Amino acid sequence: MLPRLRQRAPKDPYTRTLYGGKVVNWRTRGALMKLSATLYGKPYLLDVLQGSYNRGVSASGGTHDGGGAVDLSANDHNRKVCVGREIGFAGMWYRPNLPGEWSEHCHGVLRGDEEMSPEAAAQVRAYDDGKNGLANGAPDNADCHPDNVSFNYQAWRKHYNRTGRVVR
Repeated sequence: MLPRLRQRAPKDPYTRTLYGGKVVNWRTRGALMKLSATLYGKPYLLDVLQGSYNRGVSASGGTHDGGGAVDLSANDHNRKVCVGREIGFAGMWYRPNLPGEWSEHCHGVLRGDEEMSPEAAAQVRAYDDGKNGLANGAPDNADCHPDNVSFNYQAWRKHYNRTGRVVR
């Protein structure tokens, strides 16, 4: 059996790719790989429920229409939210089950994504204002709130392509 070859990260962070079977750009994929490595010691362990560039999902209010937006499974959601924010997901919130709208999940928007939708950009501003990113404008109830953290794709890419490993 031949070993599976690892895909090299491209220079262009906005090249589309798959992570967990969902469409994202490489910048988002790198951030998710770093998130999973930080949480669990290995990349590729996160369950992605919805990726980016996913138009027409009414419950998402347009936040997934562009780049940088993901919905992850809700398992380990307290750690996932805080570590996600420390990596650069300005909007990383736990969303409890809302019957008729969505099942529980963690919703994230990667700060600085140049292809994010206007709705996702509004969620980054809501995060910066201490809000929950929803239309109700309620306060953010997460335990952690680092400010202005952005994922450095080029530094991540350089290390990943050189070593094949994801730094925690």
